[in-house]
Amino acid sequence: FDKAMEVGYDSDHGSLFYGFSPSGEICSNGKYSWVVAETIAASALLAKQLNNNMYWCIYRQMWQYSWTYMVDHKLKCWHRNITFDNKIIAASSIAMGRTDYHSICGCLEVIKSLQQASVSSGVASSQ
Repeated sequence: FDKAMEVGYDSDHGSLFYGFSPSGEICSNGKYSWVVAETIAASALLAKQLNNNMYWCIYRQMWQYSWTYMVDHKLKCWHRNITFDNKIIAASSIAMGRTDYHSICGCLEVIKSLQQASVSSGVASSQ
């Protein structure tokens, strides 16, 4: 996770590039919804497991990015992928269908982790 953030984070436009080589060269500079969704989930899990607020900062930052660029507010789903500079790729967004598997599962994983943390710490869950 830390290496991916170090090498793959786009400090100019936000989020992570899709892929980089073992030597650290960016080989695919698009932004994919599953990468963002799984980064959100992983950062929350790391924040809870390591008790490290830096990961909560990443969590919030990636959610803000998602809300601004990845979420299709009109259709109530996520864009499948966008360009490196956060432009919608209309054809690719619908060519493979609109599935929110990664974003939904990422949210569920975060919720489950937070519920487990509140139960194990003795805090009663409201759900």
